[in-house]
This record gives sequence, C-alpha cells and structure tokens, in this order.
Amino acid sequence: YQCDWSSDVCSSDLEYTAKIDGDHLVIAATIRFQQFTHGWVELPLDFGNLSVLRATVNDQPAKLVRRVPAPPKPAVQSAPASKISAPAPAQLVLFHNQVGAATLKLELSTILESVGGDKSARFDLADAPASVLQVDVAANRTMKWFGRTLDRPTPADQPATYRLPRSEEHTSELQSH
Repeated sequence: YQCDWSSDVCSSDLEYTAKIDGDHLVIAATIRFQQFTHGWVELPLDFGNLSVLRATVNDQPAKLVRRVPAPPKPAVQSAPASKISAPAPAQLVLFHNQVGAATLKLELSTILESVGGDKSARFDLADAPASVLQVDVAANRTMKWFGRTLDRPTPADQPATYRLPRSEEHTSELQSH
C-alpha cells in the first residue's frame, strides 16, 4: 500500500513466512500499521485464495470481515457468454479503533494442488512499500517462483529458507518439487 497521509490508517510494512504443512501452504503474515484518527477505521487487505486461520491485533482478537462486492447491475442487452466476467473476489477488511501504531498478525492457508509430482499454489498477497515472502522448505525439495526454478540457498540434504521480494503484482505462483 502506498501511504496516503490523508487516510485514517496506513500500513507500513508486511512480512510473510510460509511453510508447507502436508497438503497446505500455511502463511504467517505480520502487518504493521498506523491509525491517525479516533473512531473505527477500515484497513482493506488484498489477500486472495487464502483462508484465515487466526488473526490478532497487538495480541488481541482482530475484527475482520470478508466484504463481497455488489454484483454488477444487469445490462440492458444481455452480453455474450464470452464477455461475462467472473465476480470479483471477496476482500478481507480489518476494523480497528485505536490511534497509534499496531501490529496485525494473520495465519493464512491455501490448498496445495498436485501437478505431476509437484505441489503448487496460487494466491494473492497484499503489498506494502517493503514486503518479503519467506518460504521454508524441507530437504531435497526445490522451489519455483513464477515458473522459474530458484537456486537452493543451502545444500540439498538440508532444509532451506527462500526470501522472495514481493512485486506490484498481487498474484503469487509457488511450486515445490
């Protein structure tokens, strides 16, 4: 997120740590943010294809909702089937009401799909001016990031930790083989 100083709340940085747990990719997200005004504010979080397992703000339960966008108004003429777009995904929104700095911690999960002998996941992560995805993988496994095989940071017989910079593109494609 770019910090718009006219906003009531602004995130400053995000940290992601992911690990493979059986047939799931589990992601721990830490989001630091600042609330500038009194009263309830909303912080939209652009996560997609991820389930929320746990959420806290400053170690207290977080107030989160998934906001489903309103359906588009029907067109006067019916559009051909090829022109009908899929509905927009629900957006995760944090409600917060305390002025000052705070830390949101999320535990997120998505299913790993089998692709041949590999495990693959596609998901959307929110961005901030500084965000990194750290992925821990078992020994004798390698990682692909957007179709590119990454060099292992450790010998093949040891667990590895990959640190991947986040880009403007929200959708992430991760494959372990």
